[in-house]
Amino acid sequence: MPPRQKRRTDAEAAAALAAESEIRAARARLNAAERKADAAREELADVIAKHLTSRAITPAEAAVPAEYDAKHVGRIARAKGVPLLRPGTVARKTDGPDG
Repeated sequence: MPPRQKRRTDAEAAAALAAESEIRAARARLNAAERKADAAREELADVIAKHLTSRAITPAEAAVPAEYDAKHVGRIARAKGVPLLRPGTVARKTDGPDG
């Protein structure tokens, strides 16, 4: 059910329509800016992953120009499938045949 609207004069109704139109336009600009920022963020993640994969830079070194925490760079690397710099040294405990 649509919200109740108060009775408005023609001038008030026109002002309300103009306000809604202006708000929708501002929201559309914000949505476009967010899409552009998301695309730039994804591009940054791709560049970080490319250089981590080539071993040109470490995650800690990549964090400085990217202005990210090194742990976040590590999360980006894992999400992009970058192989680890060094293999794990501790074997994971798995359930054996004894349960």
